[in-house]
Amino acid sequence: MIMYMYLRYGNQCKPTGVGIGTTVATDPNMIQLFLQWNVDDPVSQFEKNRNNIIEGIQGNRNPFIDNPAFATKIWGGPQAQNLFGNSGVNDTQAPTAP
Repeated sequence: MIMYMYLRYGNQCKPTGVGIGTTVATDPNMIQLFLQWNVDDPVSQFEKNRNNIIEGIQGNRNPFIDNPAFATKIWGGPQAQNLFGNSGVNDTQAPTAP
């Protein structure tokens, strides 16, 4: 959820701005902690169902529920589970046709 909020709202929801106390006291390694959690806590069926329900209501999805490897692709860190296999995540070529 935090990775999605940061991706969607940018500086309004920084991963380093969560935790106990002020942002000054927040652990500077918070992003790495979230990336490790992304690896250690695989997406559950409950989260997938919730993502589907939210899409039906709001019309948008949390891409990190669809594929946790997106977080690794964006921010690095330990390799998260790639639910899409190798298709698309490692592809860096722009399409030649729509």
